[in-house]
Amino acid sequence: MYKRQEVDVRKSKDNILYNLHDETLDRTTNGKGPIQDMLSKDIEKLDAGSWFSSQFTGIHVPRIAEMLDTLQGKAHIFFDVKRGTPIKDLVILVRQKGYENKSFFWFADSEMLKEFIRIAPEMKIKVNASNIAALKKWMKICTPAYVETDILNITPQFKEFCKSNHIKIMAAIQNASEKEYKKAIEAHPDLVNLDRPELFVKMLRQEIKK
Repeated sequence: MYKRQEVDVRKSKDNILYNLHDETLDRTTNGKGPIQDMLSKDIEKLDAGSWFSSQFTGIHVPRIAEMLDTLQGKAHIFFDVKRGTPIKDLVILVRQKGYENKSFFWFADSEMLKEFIRIAPEMKIKVNASNIAALKKWMKICTPAYVETDILNITPQFKEFCKSNHIKIMAAIQNASEKEYKKAIEAHPDLVNLDRPELFVKMLRQEIKK
């Protein structure tokens, strides 16, 4: 079974695609300002590791192309596509690297989603929905392969609706406690979106041993 790796897609001033969560470089690098206002040659001089730990000093903001090469054969990719990303360039890169069937996409902007559907109708899409009614609205726009929702929304009815429509459920459990992770394990989603994987894996192993 492949792991899923989330990749946050943003572009530089010269349209190079990078993995960066924030709109600006301020929090996670020694640079300042929006990444889209800086050229790639300057972005790659920045230190993107020291903010996390001194042992990562000198780590650069990774290019999406480099990440896809590194993760080839190790993980499928969840692309969180940020506003301003050139959709055509991203699709070309995904196809060049052979990730068409090893990835899915979420878009912060509905117009970007529509463009993506026109350019890459065969690729998989994730939507966010809190209930069946909200999911049905998305299904009028696209054909979701995944839906992300809070643990509390994963009811038997929601699970059955998703199963009958071939939609996998991703549980959103950011900044969670052990109690929240326990709820997620009990809900049996297809995937989890979390920020403490080591704790979740530990609890999952404990649950399996019972």
